[in-house]
Amino acid sequence: MSPVNDSFMSGSLDHSVRIWDLRVNACQGILRLRGRPTVAYDQQGLVFAVAMEGGAIKLFDSRSYDKGPFDTFLVGGDMAEVCDIKFSNDGKSMLLTTTSNNVYVLDAYGGEKRCAFSLDPSPNTTIEATFTPDGQYVLSEYMMLNEFNLWIHFACLCMASMSICYHISGTAYELCSFST
Repeated sequence: MSPVNDSFMSGSLDHSVRIWDLRVNACQGILRLRGRPTVAYDQQGLVFAVAMEGGAIKLFDSRSYDKGPFDTFLVGGDMAEVCDIKFSNDGKSMLLTTTSNNVYVLDAYGGEKRCAFSLDPSPNTTIEATFTPDGQYVLSEYMMLNEFNLWIHFACLCMASMSICYHISGTAYELCSFST
């Protein structure tokens, strides 16, 4: 759903992204892509991202999407299908979850990988992840004895990053493995 107007997008198994307006009965625009797309608007509603299988992410201007993407980048090394894509509230980061149980925090402007986490949830379980409102933390949850993961992400001024992953189960906390 667009944060600024009554439009929303849908990604479909027919490899298309459709743009809708709640005030109109018909689709307002269509993009044909390869693979099942996953879509998200940025918080200002000016840009939307389309993630596709093979790790490709395309950024579109929401006012002139018919001209094609203004930027495209790859999430290197992960060819899995993207389950979900989200922008942080400040628009500086993107969060991706994949069918191979990976979670990525990417720079929203250039696509550089800031952090990558791998989870080992129950079989046939899709993981979910989201930014906290301040963008400093990533929360992820999967159904396995009511356990969830909390990732703390700090981006330093020198562009280096430090990440800590806590595995929380009931009242016990343990450090998880992660990669940056």
